[in-house]
Amino acid sequence: RRVHGGHISTVLQSLAQGEQAQDRKLESVFEFATEHRLPSAMRQQLMTHFRRQVIRGYDLRSLMLEIPMDLRTRVLSHLYHNLLRGVALFRECSEAFIGEVYSRLQPEVYPKGTIVYQQGEIGNELYLISKGFCQEFDKASSYVHSELHVGSMFGEGCVLGDRVRSCDVRTVTTTTLCVLPAEDFELVLNAYPGTKKQLRKSYWKYRFASDWLYSTTNTLDLRARGLPGS
Repeated sequence: RRVHGGHISTVLQSLAQGEQAQDRKLESVFEFATEHRLPSAMRQQLMTHFRRQVIRGYDLRSLMLEIPMDLRTRVLSHLYHNLLRGVALFRECSEAFIGEVYSRLQPEVYPKGTIVYQQGEIGNELYLISKGFCQEFDKASSYVHSELHVGSMFGEGCVLGDRVRSCDVRTVTTTTLCVLPAEDFELVLNAYPGTKKQLRKSYWKYRFASDWLYSTTNTLDLRARGLPGS
């Protein structure tokens, strides 16, 4: 039991390491710029560059492999079970399926203002917000499609039938995203063919409704401003 307690302590202490690593990196960059008396504009560009880097404070999978199976399952369930159950797409899925998904999540910390992905990219990962706030937006028009809070999932189209990203996503605050590689999610779906079929059906239903809402809202906005396309 002492060993188990030590493992739990290690896991819980690791949860904040991503943000701490980001803070330390920025402090080092600032000290470097100050010591070498870099011009103000150059210093700002340097800080901006490092703020937009993803800092991985720990590797959850490596950490979990050091923990006995029964304890590992309970720790992962504590961290992510309720988060996944809150995703509308997963509400009807079995406990076994949910367990397979959360066992493959990898938390990553994204600084404020980071572009997670851009419209037109081929998607290779889906994301679940465990801390922070993001926006889906259209870069050309600056129109915000939706605001994504804790418990929101995005990017799932890369597996459920829509590989090309339909919009840009950026972090509004420092944000912790649980990342699931598309190939890992595909493996889970292939093991549960009935669930795979239902999730794809639900995804496209949501996508069509979302596209219709965006089209309608955009048309009304153009009319209000008397712009072409209305």
